[in-house]
Amino acid sequence: MSTDREKTTIRAGNEAETAASAPPADGEGDKLSTPPEAEKAVPDPVEIFNSWCKGCGICVAFCPTKTLALSPATGKCIIVLAEACSKCGLCELRCPDFAITVILNGARPR
Repeated sequence: MSTDREKTTIRAGNEAETAASAPPADGEGDKLSTPPEAEKAVPDPVEIFNSWCKGCGICVAFCPTKTLALSPATGKCIIVLAEACSKCGLCELRCPDFAITVILNGARPR
């Protein structure tokens, strides 16, 4: 949670950075620092319904950007490179169990 003195800015590339309105004591007021909550600045490009996924790997095979992979722990689809996703929809189209939905423009479908 940010204080009144901090402002969060989203820049190109979905990088969230926080700048304090007053310079720090050491005089480095021009530098921006990334807050811990901004570690995952790229939102998930697809929604995976794990209870529907049977782990067939078809989505992984058709993903041109290698955004998806099968989890070694569960054997089900997971997102490994969210920033690489082109939102082409091949995973959603090819999934035989309708376990994947591409999220376009930040809005989840109904």
